[in-house]
Amino acid sequence: MTVMTPAPIDQQEDEEMLVPHSDLAENNHQPMDVVTQPETVSTVENQPVEDPPSSRFTWRIDNFFRLNTKKLYSDIFSVGGYKWRVLIFPKGNNVDHLSMYLDVADSASLPYGWSRYAQFSLCIVNQIHNKYSVRKDTQHQFNARESDWGFTSFMPLSELYDPSRGYLLNDTLIIEAEVLVRRVVDYWTYDSKKETGFVGLKNQGATCYMNSLLQTLFHIPYFRKAVYHMPTTENDLPSASIPLALQSLFYKLQYSDNSVATKELTKSFGWDTYDSFMQHDVQELNRVLSEKLEDKMKGTVVEGTIQKLFEGHHMNYIECINVDYKSTRKESFYDLQLDVKGCRDVYASFDKYVEVERLEGDNKYHAEQYELQDAKKGVLFIDFPPVLQLQLKRFEYDFMRDTMVKINDRYEFPLQLDLDRENGKYLSPDADRSVRNLYMLHSVLVHSGGVHGGHYYAFIRPTLGDQWYKFDDERVTKEDMKRALEEQYGGEEELPQTTPGFNNAPFKFTKYSNAYMLVYIRESDKDKIICNVDEKDIAEHLRERLKKEQEEKEHKKKEKAEAHLYTIIKVARDEDLTEQIGRDIYFDLVDHEKVRSFRIQKQMPFNLFKEEVARDFGIPVQFQRFWLWAKRQNHTYRPNRPLTPMEETQTVGQLREVSNKVHNAELKLFLEVEHGLDLCAVAPPDKTKDDILLFFKLYDPEKEELRYVGRLFVKGAGKAVEILTKLNEMAGYAPDEDIELYEEIKFEPSVMCESIERQSTFRANQLEDGDIICFQKSSPAESGDQFRYPDVPSFLDYVYNRQVVHFRALDKPKEDDFRLEMSKQYTYDDVVERVALQLGLDDPSKIRLTPHNCYSQQPKPQPIKYRGVERLTDMLVHYNQTSDILYYEVLDIPLPELQGLKTLKVAFHHATKDEVVVHTIRLPKQSTVGDVINDLKTKVELSHPNAELRLLEVFYHKIYKVFPPNEKIENINDQYWTLRAEEIIFSSLPSGRSTSQMLFRADYQEFSLITFLDEIEEQRLLSTEKLRKDVATIELEMTILLEEVGQLREVSNKVHNAELKLFLEVEHGLDLCAVAPPDKTKDDILLFFKLYDPEKEELRYVGRLFVKGAGKAVEILTKLNEMAGYAPDEDIELYEEIKFEPSVMCESIERQSTFRANQLEDGDIICFQKSSPAESGDQFRYPDVPSFLDYVYNRQVVHFRALDKPKEDDFRLEMSKQYTYDDVVERVALQLGLDDPSKIRLTPHNCYSQQPKPQPIKYRGVERLTDMLVHYNQTSDILYYEVLDIPLPELQGLKTLKVAFHHATKDEVVVHTIRLPKQSTVGDVINDLKTKVELSHPNAELRLLEVFYHKIYKVFPPNEKIENINDQYWTLRAEEIPEEEKNLGPHDRLIHVYHFTKDTAQNQMQIQNFGEPFFLVIHEGETLAEIKVRLQKKLQVPDEEFAKWKFAFLSLGRPEYLQDSDIVSNRFQRRDVYGAWEQYLGLEHSDSTPKRAYTANQNRHAFEKPVKIYN
Repeated sequence: MTVMTPAPIDQQEDEEMLVPHSDLAENNHQPMDVVTQPETVSTVENQPVEDPPSSRFTWRIDNFFRLNTKKLYSDIFSVGGYKWRVLIFPKGNNVDHLSMYLDVADSASLPYGWSRYAQFSLCIVNQIHNKYSVRKDTQHQFNARESDWGFTSFMPLSELYDPSRGYLLNDTLIIEAEVLVRRVVDYWTYDSKKETGFVGLKNQGATCYMNSLLQTLFHIPYFRKAVYHMPTTENDLPSASIPLALQSLFYKLQYSDNSVATKELTKSFGWDTYDSFMQHDVQELNRVLSEKLEDKMKGTVVEGTIQKLFEGHHMNYIECINVDYKSTRKESFYDLQLDVKGCRDVYASFDKYVEVERLEGDNKYHAEQYELQDAKKGVLFIDFPPVLQLQLKRFEYDFMRDTMVKINDRYEFPLQLDLDRENGKYLSPDADRSVRNLYMLHSVLVHSGGVHGGHYYAFIRPTLGDQWYKFDDERVTKEDMKRALEEQYGGEEELPQTTPGFNNAPFKFTKYSNAYMLVYIRESDKDKIICNVDEKDIAEHLRERLKKEQEEKEHKKKEKAEAHLYTIIKVARDEDLTEQIGRDIYFDLVDHEKVRSFRIQKQMPFNLFKEEVARDFGIPVQFQRFWLWAKRQNHTYRPNRPLTPMEETQTVGQLREVSNKVHNAELKLFLEVEHGLDLCAVAPPDKTKDDILLFFKLYDPEKEELRYVGRLFVKGAGKAVEILTKLNEMAGYAPDEDIELYEEIKFEPSVMCESIERQSTFRANQLEDGDIICFQKSSPAESGDQFRYPDVPSFLDYVYNRQVVHFRALDKPKEDDFRLEMSKQYTYDDVVERVALQLGLDDPSKIRLTPHNCYSQQPKPQPIKYRGVERLTDMLVHYNQTSDILYYEVLDIPLPELQGLKTLKVAFHHATKDEVVVHTIRLPKQSTVGDVINDLKTKVELSHPNAELRLLEVFYHKIYKVFPPNEKIENINDQYWTLRAEEIIFSSLPSGRSTSQMLFRADYQEFSLITFLDEIEEQRLLSTEKLRKDVATIELEMTILLEEVGQLREVSNKVHNAELKLFLEVEHGLDLCAVAPPDKTKDDILLFFKLYDPEKEELRYVGRLFVKGAGKAVEILTKLNEMAGYAPDEDIELYEEIKFEPSVMCESIERQSTFRANQLEDGDIICFQKSSPAESGDQFRYPDVPSFLDYVYNRQVVHFRALDKPKEDDFRLEMSKQYTYDDVVERVALQLGLDDPSKIRLTPHNCYSQQPKPQPIKYRGVERLTDMLVHYNQTSDILYYEVLDIPLPELQGLKTLKVAFHHATKDEVVVHTIRLPKQSTVGDVINDLKTKVELSHPNAELRLLEVFYHKIYKVFPPNEKIENINDQYWTLRAEEIPEEEKNLGPHDRLIHVYHFTKDTAQNQMQIQNFGEPFFLVIHEGETLAEIKVRLQKKLQVPDEEFAKWKFAFLSLGRPEYLQDSDIVSNRFQRRDVYGAWEQYLGLEHSDSTPKRAYTANQNRHAFEKPVKIYN
């Protein structure tokens, strides 16, 4: 990179002599003192920064023109304990440029294998105009083969030797070198705490944006102290309390030695895994988090902290130019959004912010009594906050390209920001000028990447000192000021030229890493804000909680480190079965988590372990017999067989190997102890092959109690009837008590418990070791009514399905109101009936239930619809978690009726009072916005009787929409947006117009009269010019006299008073010519008639008639038959079409009653048809008018598209909007010829992107077809379908991943669909994949990678849960691990290798990656030539093609081309794989790779969902 470094000089600039380079930036480097030498003069000036060490060296070369040497070395200088010198080629190194390098002075005497890393700049000082000095900087890893590094073509010799240029003055050349030495640290062993004193935050998937913001807030100590002082208690859960979660996070950041997880905090936000994988906007999160904390701080000792730190105020004003009138409005802000585009720096953005706009011409301002006036409009600041947050508008919408774009323009920001500059040009007259608005830069939040995604990190100087730190997720590093400021300005960078002998034009490339948010702290408030925060600020319970967590963590860490030496042995005994069965468990025999656990060294002989058991349980070794447990295929867990004497001589570790492989991390045993008559332990009897060990449970239907009563050995050939007396003895019954026996077989996925045939043998009953028999007294016939659960099967079924549900009132979501024990199989009606009974309500339909969000610990936003779920289990499930909480409300009307209505919360802003009142509006769903406004008018106080209202959609303090009066309210969503109602303020028209001027709009050849507002409310400060620009249709301004029309319009429908709608009645005579209409009396009624044909399913208009109110319908039947073209005596049926919103209402007309009795009036519509015979119900789909109108109203033609062909309609189906989920999938299955509709999965349509939505519709996840077609406030007619190989309900319990498997020896990629339970790990994915793919050899090991835009971003550890893996935006790739990677030497490196091309349009360079990225092992000392041989063999590229390839080391998008002799390993200092995608070996060649389908999803936009904190 070439930059200019000016210094103060006395000479005046000579415009003609030197022309400055427009791209050159300025710095202020002072010249160094020099020490005179015979021919050269050298000095070293050490900078004050301790780590990393840096120095500036100045070299004065006299008599430069007369030098007669090919190369020249400077004196030696030291930096970082190393010796350096500058090397120049005065006449060029085989080029017509000065060549200059930095050289390791003592390279010849250094030990073998030495290396050192340095960032450095070399400069030729311009001695006339210092700002035209030529400076270039770079970085390099120096070693024995590359002991010097620099620029072969530093600057043209023609410029250097030109005396007028100022580089050679009095034949003296001055060279400056700045060197910064960095210590090389292995990435894996890097310790952020040790190196910097700070720790990082772990990334949950896409939470780097949140991490950078949290680090910034943490390093504002006043804010941190306030968070610590928010009241919390030891009973709070961090996952449910934002204050406690934030306190916990800050405490760990302050005192932990390792990086800190943020999962507790995001859980307290109410986020699920999906939110953690969705990258949001930093500014949006900052605002939402501030609002939440501000709310949580209310009523506490820290109330108002957010405002004190971050709140400033500005004044919006409009000031008339020609009259004395000014309007102002004060507003507060927590952050300022500054324009980047078109602004060179922060000051330019502030200038633009306060820029004055003139309102003149058509855009004049209406100044009350002064009417329309020329005015100026602008913003000035009343005060700035102590902590100033500046959001840089790096993202904006490009209307030409119809997409969001990122602005990467260069944008500078100062270390010190003076907002009092130029006599306080940004301040309002009301501002307090005694406050000095001088700010110091505290934090720079950086976004690296493009509009579709990228990475966030932060540069922070916590104490406002000289030292900066980079907080990049888990890693914290020390950085210099240049990295934090200049390198984050953005813009373009010039690639250093390092290739000798070439003089190509310099390439420039766009820097995609740039500042996105700046935080400044006012200098006068520095001591208050950068305050001391220590343990006394932290609540005692928080310190204790976190210290205990740390101790447990250390203990677990130690156990984990030693785990390979130990085995856990869990020993269950009869006492455990007695204790647990009937209390903690009912199925199987024991919960192994609650039995005695022993941590035993693997090398311990089992016999020694038995001695430890003897000491612990008091049972002599000779009386112990141990049984192994086994997990059966039906998912039960039972004692399987006793240990053999041979097995008991083995070590514990060997013995574990023979136990169940699924649970081989621990050894589970059952200890059998037999007792004699004196109840003392005796030796267990010998067990033969015919002996079966059975366990027995006793059931009491009266007490509803199940308990363990013991075990017996029985003979396989024996019969159950033979042990009845013994069982009665164990139960305490009479010896001859009649008892029933059942075998408890399994309980997953449902209970299986079958009766045992007492006269059959145990073998015939298929009983074996470890089986369980439940018994009870025989049930008399009438016991079915006497007991709730009369027998063992019914009781076990009840236990399996029972669920205690905690009910909470919706308006008190933190407190349990009551608890009810229910069955998971309860229907919706069962649940609401139980709740109504508990609350003493007669009508259960007035109960509305809302499910629980397990992540936010809050009610879900949407309540459960009436009979919208089938079972209680469906009500309690939230994603893959099950809750035991439901929220209830008692409604004032039944829920089915309420669901036919739409409820909206509307904030009404009074026109003349500073007052906002929220009203709840409840109307039929088919109502319009006009109906809402009319309803609202009856509830609010208007400024005058004829006031008109409008309804607005407001989101984040911006107006997004003004609702037209005829818009249906059904699609309006007030969950995320605020609905605001306000009066429309009409102003008089401009003077000089003698008649009213109205605006006409031409739409489809029809003119409709609409009112145009020349001005809207003064406090909105919007200009009519902007409104006019928004009118998209043709506008014709016509001058018409409207006095009479205007009066006439007032008597028309008030909802539509913007237009006057008329019906023209024309009567015709016998000759079909128009005649005068007859006089109309009060008794005359004008009716309109429609004719319906059920055979053709056709409805048409046939005419109108005047009838007498006292007349009867039967009197006009002949006339109607004539109008229809029927015979005069045709029998016809008449219906009145009454309404169609919110549902169709069409009722039969009584022909013998009068028209008045039928409640008919002017304008009513009568539909008629031929009378329907009885059998027509089967003959026609819609046999009568009501059924046809209902069909027409609800019909919806849906275009179905295969999900894998989202652009093409596959088929269309006409459906009813009222179709249920089951109706829709049944119709689709029928169309596709499928027997099982549950294998159909539907995905809704995104009306904006015209693509399928990312998430499909869950099984029965929506109630009606209408719900499937709605996208925000728009309705689609498209659905996408898939045919699954398993039913959708079953699939939803699984996680599906698409994994691209790359064959090790073939050029072949196959995408496999892996489907496993959600709790599975990456190791399970790999094991499953091994069964599907062809491996190069049987023992091959696989790994799973995350690939994004042709780069490898992650290697998944085998124990990572797949539930958190997101393959929607990233590609998952599986591949064999090469043998050479398994045996890396201590000096080997595993590096990333990517293909790339350069886009060099307009002399700018952009790096474009393509193809498949891969890993490569490189060895120490290996040259590029040697690596190229291996690469060509690996990629199988022909010689002719491979000769065209270039090879470069790329770091942060900058290519540094390599020569065959270069040692490649010297470029790569980090040994890790994960996190190393920023540095890679690049293979530059043309892109001829085929585009694979599985990468298509990488272009999906990631910003679909607004950030929201629910808790």
